[in-house]
Amino acid sequence: MDTDYKQKGVTQLYCMKCGKEISEKQVFCDSCLEVMERFPVKPDTRILLPNRTVPAAAKKSPARKKVLPLDERFAKAKKAIQWLSLALVISIIALCLSITLLADTIGAEKSNHAIGQNYSTVDAGKEAN
Repeated sequence: MDTDYKQKGVTQLYCMKCGKEISEKQVFCDSCLEVMERFPVKPDTRILLPNRTVPAAAKKSPARKKVLPLDERFAKAKKAIQWLSLALVISIIALCLSITLLADTIGAEKSNHAIGQNYSTVDAGKEAN
């Protein structure tokens, strides 16, 4: 057993319960063994031990993001505000163009004929000339 892990390229062993570094002959660290002695298991009980490639201690601590210096954070915020401002200006221009085109369309429809009118009126003074 001692050479199995060395053949796989493992340089350090860890406790199967908490992830602390242990010596070659151990499976659990001393503190975990003390806790387990208080809750004994029958000798014929089957126990499935996990196959860990990364120690439990490494999994418990989440990776923290790198905190940027204040001037870099301000630069990023300024760039974001500039992009949002540009998007807002483009949206306003598009809205104005849409309203203008819609008004022209409605105005053109009104000048051609009145809604529901299917006849034309003739002015009596113009026919006499």
